[in-house]
Amino acid sequence: MRHYFLLFIFLLTLSSCDKKQESFHLNGNLKSTVKMLNEKKQGVEKSYYPNGALESEITYEAGLKEGPAVEYYETGSMKAKYAHESNLIEGDLTRYHENGQIAYHALFSKNKPATFPEEFDKKGAPLTKGVYADFRDQNEYEWVRIGSSVWLAQNMDYATEKGSLCMQCTAWGRLYDFNAIKEACPNGFHVPSEAEWKDLLLSTGENPGQKLKATFGWDPIGLTGVYGNGDNTLGFQVKGGGAHFASSDLKLGQRKFDFAGRRAFLWTAEGTVIVFHYENDKVLFQKWNPEHGASLRCIKSNP
Repeated sequence: MRHYFLLFIFLLTLSSCDKKQESFHLNGNLKSTVKMLNEKKQGVEKSYYPNGALESEITYEAGLKEGPAVEYYETGSMKAKYAHESNLIEGDLTRYHENGQIAYHALFSKNKPATFPEEFDKKGAPLTKGVYADFRDQNEYEWVRIGSSVWLAQNMDYATEKGSLCMQCTAWGRLYDFNAIKEACPNGFHVPSEAEWKDLLLSTGENPGQKLKATFGWDPIGLTGVYGNGDNTLGFQVKGGGAHFASSDLKLGQRKFDFAGRRAFLWTAEGTVIVFHYENDKVLFQKWNPEHGASLRCIKSNP
């Protein structure tokens, strides 16, 4: 008799702990189903489209998303695959076009891309432009592919611990001294060398200043009524952010900003700057005081 009683208790405990949680679409079709253990999701939760097609398979452990996850299109082809650790996406995340071509791939950390993503069109060709969120502060930057290189198409606006200043950061980015640029570029990017800048100019062809400058934000040229804007042919959008001609540790009233709207000074890895002008299309390299502030563009590092 005692054995039957213990068996009854075991089955009662099993039935109370090992249940299913289900939800349904308005049309009556199953929307999701997952096992429950001690009132927490356990194992693979399957979700379905209203027509009954499988939408996703998400793995749970004691109520937390933990382990592999897969999403599907209604046609049945894979839409995405990734993995969770303690409810957050960690590791490789790959998204697919409905035709099976890879659309997106990046390494994730704590639900955010930790590396610059690789993105492709439906034919498998790399995208030529997009938007990238810096993992450190989630500032977003437009990027553009010119020739074989990927460049950020906006000036960096990452606040380094020291050595950078803000003068209308939302429009022109920050101005960095030479030491600060070494930590300013996002993961997977670096400060372009003079050679990489020259490659960019070569890829641009004739009148590089005109093609690389933004279509707005440059001052008028003298009394001509003509502004020094470019035509931004390649989407690089150089803006006349000027420079800071003093050390970054000066007090606010002592700072020496100049040439905003008339010049763009952009760092090279060698410590020189490349200069764009509002009154003409010339692009020149210039020596630069390492304590002075200039704008920064970053170029994607090769694997």
